[in-house]
Amino acid sequence: MRIHDRPPLCTLALARYLGRPPGRVLVEEVQRVLRDGAYERPVFLVQPLGFVTPSAARRIGYAESLAFARVHEEIYRAHGHRLIPVPPAPVQVRAARVETHLRHLAVLPPDRAEGVPDPVHLT
Repeated sequence: MRIHDRPPLCTLALARYLGRPPGRVLVEEVQRVLRDGAYERPVFLVQPLGFVTPSAARRIGYAESLAFARVHEEIYRAHGHRLIPVPPAPVQVRAARVETHLRHLAVLPPDRAEGVPDPVHLT
Protein backbone atom coordinates (compact mmCIF):
# COMPACT_ATOMS: atom_id res chain seq x y z
CA MET A 1 0.00 0.00 0.00
CA ARG A 2 1.19 3.50 -0.81
CA ILE A 3 -0.12 6.82 0.40
CA HIS A 4 0.53 9.78 -1.86
CA ASP A 5 0.90 13.24 -0.40
CA ARG A 6 0.61 15.32 -3.57
CA PRO A 7 -1.10 13.58 -6.50
CA PRO A 8 -1.97 15.43 -9.74
CA LEU A 9 -5.36 16.57 -8.41
CA CYS A 10 -3.52 18.68 -5.82
CA THR A 11 -1.64 20.40 -8.65
CA LEU A 12 -4.93 20.92 -10.48
CA ALA A 13 -6.37 22.49 -7.30
CA LEU A 14 -3.35 24.81 -7.08
CA ALA A 15 -3.80 25.90 -10.70
CA ARG A 16 -7.48 26.65 -10.08
CA TYR A 17 -6.72 28.49 -6.83
CA LEU A 18 -4.12 30.65 -8.62
CA GLY A 19 -6.52 31.29 -11.50
CA ARG A 20 -4.21 29.66 -14.03
CA PRO A 21 -5.26 27.20 -16.70
CA PRO A 22 -3.81 23.73 -16.18
CA GLY A 23 -1.12 22.84 -18.68
CA ARG A 24 -1.48 20.06 -21.23
CA VAL A 25 0.81 17.67 -19.29
CA LEU A 26 -1.21 18.13 -16.09
CA VAL A 27 -4.53 17.62 -17.91
CA GLU A 28 -3.20 14.46 -19.55
CA GLU A 29 -1.87 13.13 -16.24
CA VAL A 30 -5.18 13.78 -14.47
CA GLN A 31 -7.01 12.00 -17.29
CA ARG A 32 -4.57 9.08 -17.12
CA VAL A 33 -4.82 8.54 -13.36
CA LEU A 34 -8.62 8.73 -13.53
CA ARG A 35 -8.82 6.38 -16.53
CA ASP A 36 -6.37 3.89 -14.99
CA GLY A 37 -7.86 4.05 -11.50
CA ALA A 38 -4.40 4.90 -10.17
CA TYR A 39 -5.79 6.13 -6.86
CA GLU A 40 -8.42 4.73 -4.53
CA ARG A 41 -11.64 6.75 -4.32
CA PRO A 42 -11.42 7.39 -0.56
CA VAL A 43 -9.04 10.28 0.09
CA PHE A 44 -7.77 11.39 3.49
CA LEU A 45 -8.12 15.14 3.78
CA VAL A 46 -6.09 16.61 6.62
CA GLN A 47 -8.15 19.43 8.11
CA PRO A 48 -6.56 22.83 8.86
CA LEU A 49 -4.82 23.04 12.22
CA GLY A 50 -6.03 26.56 12.97
CA PHE A 51 -2.83 28.40 12.05
CA VAL A 52 -0.20 28.67 9.34
CA THR A 53 3.51 28.91 10.03
CA PRO A 54 5.13 30.96 7.26
CA SER A 55 8.15 29.47 5.51
CA ALA A 56 10.00 29.92 2.23
CA ALA A 57 7.57 27.45 0.62
CA ARG A 58 4.44 28.49 2.53
CA ARG A 59 3.80 32.13 1.83
CA ILE A 60 0.04 32.38 2.36
CA GLY A 61 -1.86 33.34 5.47
CA TYR A 62 -4.44 31.31 7.34
CA ALA A 63 -7.48 32.80 5.57
CA GLU A 64 -5.89 32.03 2.19
CA SER A 65 -5.09 28.50 3.33
CA LEU A 66 -8.78 27.94 4.13
CA ALA A 67 -9.78 29.16 0.66
CA PHE A 68 -7.19 26.83 -0.89
CA ALA A 69 -8.50 23.93 1.25
CA ARG A 70 -12.02 24.54 -0.13
CA VAL A 71 -10.68 24.38 -3.70
CA HIS A 72 -8.93 21.09 -2.86
CA GLU A 73 -12.19 19.65 -1.56
CA GLU A 74 -14.09 20.80 -4.67
CA ILE A 75 -11.51 19.29 -7.04
CA TYR A 76 -11.43 15.92 -5.30
CA ARG A 77 -15.22 15.69 -5.07
CA ALA A 78 -15.64 16.76 -8.70
CA HIS A 79 -13.36 13.90 -9.74
CA GLY A 80 -15.34 11.27 -7.83
CA HIS A 81 -13.38 10.95 -4.62
CA ARG A 82 -14.89 10.38 -1.19
CA LEU A 83 -13.23 12.63 1.37
CA ILE A 84 -12.30 11.25 4.77
CA PRO A 85 -11.58 14.16 7.09
CA VAL A 86 -8.59 13.91 9.40
CA PRO A 87 -9.31 16.42 12.17
CA PRO A 88 -6.70 18.70 13.73
CA ALA A 89 -4.47 16.88 16.22
CA PRO A 90 -0.78 16.12 16.75
CA VAL A 91 0.81 14.21 13.86
CA GLN A 92 0.94 10.93 15.82
CA VAL A 93 -2.78 11.13 16.58
CA ARG A 94 -3.67 11.91 12.96
CA ALA A 95 -1.48 9.05 11.70
CA ALA A 96 -3.10 6.65 14.18
CA ARG A 97 -6.58 7.70 12.98
CA VAL A 98 -5.57 7.03 9.39
CA GLU A 99 -4.11 3.63 10.36
CA THR A 100 -7.30 2.73 12.22
CA HIS A 101 -9.42 3.66 9.22
CA LEU A 102 -7.20 1.63 6.88
CA ARG A 103 -7.39 -1.35 9.22
CA HIS A 104 -11.19 -1.18 9.05
CA LEU A 105 -10.90 -1.30 5.27
CA ALA A 106 -8.62 -4.36 5.66
CA VAL A 107 -5.90 -2.56 3.74
CA LEU A 108 -3.33 -2.36 6.51
CA PRO A 109 -2.09 -5.62 8.08
CA PRO A 110 -3.42 -6.13 11.64
CA ASP A 111 0.06 -6.90 13.02
CA ARG A 112 1.30 -3.39 12.26
CA ALA A 113 2.21 -1.66 15.51
CA GLU A 114 -0.16 1.11 16.52
CA GLY A 115 1.35 4.55 16.33
CA VAL A 116 4.59 3.45 14.67
CA PRO A 117 4.85 5.64 11.61
CA ASP A 118 5.43 4.15 8.17
CA PRO A 119 7.28 6.27 5.64
CA VAL A 120 3.92 7.98 5.20
CA HIS A 121 3.73 11.73 5.56
CA LEU A 122 0.38 13.39 6.18
CA THR A 123 1.34 17.00 6.61
